[in-house]
Amino acid sequence: DARTCRFSISEPQLAALEAVARTRQVGSLQSQLAHDMGITNANFFYVLKCVEERGLIARTPVIITRPNGTCLTTNVVHLARFAPAVRLGPYQVFKMVESRSGATGALDTNTATYTIQDDARLMRLVTERIAATKDRVVLESELKVVLGFSGKRGHRTWRRLKQKLAKEGYVSVFVTDINGRATVCIKLLKEYKTRAAGEDDDEE
Repeated sequence: DARTCRFSISEPQLAALEAVARTRQVGSLQSQLAHDMGITNANFFYVLKCVEERGLIARTPVIITRPNGTCLTTNVVHLARFAPAVRLGPYQVFKMVESRSGATGALDTNTATYTIQDDARLMRLVTERIAATKDRVVLESELKVVLGFSGKRGHRTWRRLKQKLAKEGYVSVFVTDINGRATVCIKLLKEYKTRAAGEDDDEE
C-alpha cells in the first residue's frame, strides 16, 4: 500500500525476494525460508507481509505431512508473476503430495506436487451432524466414529477440524463425567456459515 511503498526494501526483504525468485514456478516454503535465513517465524511473517503488500510476492497456504506423521501448516511463496493460477476459497489450502529423495527420505520441494484440501465441506458435515442430536451435544468419540474419522489420518483431520470450528466459535469442547470417566463432548454453538473470500486472518 501507499504507506509501505514510501520506504525502501530492507535487506531481509531483498534477501527473501532473491531466494523466492530462484525457485520460479516451484515456489519456496515460508518455514524453510525463515530457517535458511536465520529469522524466527514470527519476525519472518512481517518480512514477507511487507513484500506482499507491495505486490511483489504471493503466499498460498499449504499443509505438509512430515516423515514422522505430524503436519506442518505454512505457505508456499512465489514471485507474483509465478503465483498459482488457482484461487483458493475460504478453508481451502494446498496439500503437498509428498515426493522424497535421497537416503534420508527428506521432502523434495522441487519435485513435489500439490492437491487442494477443502475443509468447508467437512466442517459443514460436522455441524449438521451435531445439530441433528438432542441438545446439540455429542460425545467426541461417537462423532468421530459416525463421520469416519479413524486411523492416524482420520485423527489428524479431526483435530484440525475441531480446532478450526472451536476457533471460529461454531463449537465448544468440554469434559464431563460419565459413569466415572472423564469424557470429551462437543457442543454446537451456532450453525455453520461459509466465510466469504478474503475474510481469513493472516497467521504467523
